[in-house]
Amino acid sequence: MLLAFIPFSGIVPLCRGIAERYTYLASAGFAIALVSVIFSAPRQCLGVGLGVLALWAGWGGWRTHSRVSDWSDELTLYTSTLKATPNSHVLAYNLGVKYGEAKDSQRAEEYYRRSLRLYPGYFAAKVNLANLLQKQARDAEARRLHREVLAADPRRADAWLNLGNLYLRTGSVE
Repeated sequence: MLLAFIPFSGIVPLCRGIAERYTYLASAGFAIALVSVIFSAPRQCLGVGLGVLALWAGWGGWRTHSRVSDWSDELTLYTSTLKATPNSHVLAYNLGVKYGEAKDSQRAEEYYRRSLRLYPGYFAAKVNLANLLQKQARDAEARRLHREVLAADPRRADAWLNLGNLYLRTGSVE
């Protein structure tokens, strides 16, 4: 049972959304162990044990309801999960994508930059940020980001295409 709790404990660095799935088996084992202890305890402790069990079940129900609400949409899920794992560059990137899709450029840029602060070599965030800046006619910064990506990975077709489109739009056809 204790081994099954390790992924959720923070000892093993996993995204909370992944780790919480590992707790179900451990929770079942913990519940069985708790019920066994309660019913093997002396009769005068039975009321206290059942009270603890009821509190724990109530808390578990509230936590489950809260987590189901988090899963209502991707934006809510990513935001709540990023609060629990604030150093996840992937979650920050995912929020950038979702805000970009929602046409909230300011927040999209904020989350792409956060993703890059957490992991400067995350090319997907760099390309998406460059595309966002390109749409805002912030060409110099967009060009710099595309070039950084291509310097590190010249096989990134998306960066070549976007940089080419930037040059075309600004009249640099050569």
